[in-house]
Amino acid sequence: MTVLHGMTWEHPRGYDCQVAASQEYARRTGVEVRWEYRSLQAFADAPLAELAERFDLLVIDHPHVPRAVAEGVLAPLDGAGHDDELAALAADAVGSSHASYRHGGRQYGLATDAAAQVAAYRPDRLPAAPRTWEEVLDLAAEGRVLWPCKPIDAYSTLCTLAANRGTPVNAEPGTFLPEEDALSVLDLMHRLCEQVPSWCLDANPIEVAEALSTDATEPWAYAPLLYGYSNYSRAGFRPHRLRYVDMPSGPRGVAG
Repeated sequence: MTVLHGMTWEHPRGYDCQVAASQEYARRTGVEVRWEYRSLQAFADAPLAELAERFDLLVIDHPHVPRAVAEGVLAPLDGAGHDDELAALAADAVGSSHASYRHGGRQYGLATDAAAQVAAYRPDRLPAAPRTWEEVLDLAAEGRVLWPCKPIDAYSTLCTLAANRGTPVNAEPGTFLPEEDALSVLDLMHRLCEQVPSWCLDANPIEVAEALSTDATEPWAYAPLLYGYSNYSRAGFRPHRLRYVDMPSGPRGVAG
């Protein structure tokens, strides 16, 4: 039997699905894939060159693609006899999920999911999610809001809020964000940060989803911006189900 070694990230969404798919693949082809996993932080930060020396298959985040291509650690998937299948995947993809793994006219990865920032809440504790940021801040003042704002996730929030204002980052070459636009976004982020538990400063979206879906004593009921790990909306995955909804409305509604 041919054995391949794969590296993914540490969560049922990143690991369990790969294992299940590989079991079916082995049944059909006789090719076994043995998966290992790394932390979510390593998934976001760690360079791929070292992993590519040790593993045949990698589950990666799309921002890594340009550097990995420049270092020659990823093999292009197009031009290898499967272009019809790639075209079908591109046509069936959500938004830019398939295209985000394309670089320099070549395809270096396949989208296994699609990610966008959304809000989440506990329906058993909150009849409906806040619709505006002022409503979010009012709920946060009651101690009922969590927000994953470790640096990489605070950065994601900043980018989302800036785009929601109609002033996306890097809109002007050489300028990340004009000072006036940045201060408006940072003011809202600071106001929210003052109202959430201090541990949120070190929390990622999964840790917030875990707290919302498992805690039985704290009043936490809502998170305004995190990524939609759909496992938490499924019956039986955790003691309490989450419901994912649109982010709070801003100057451009829920766009951004």
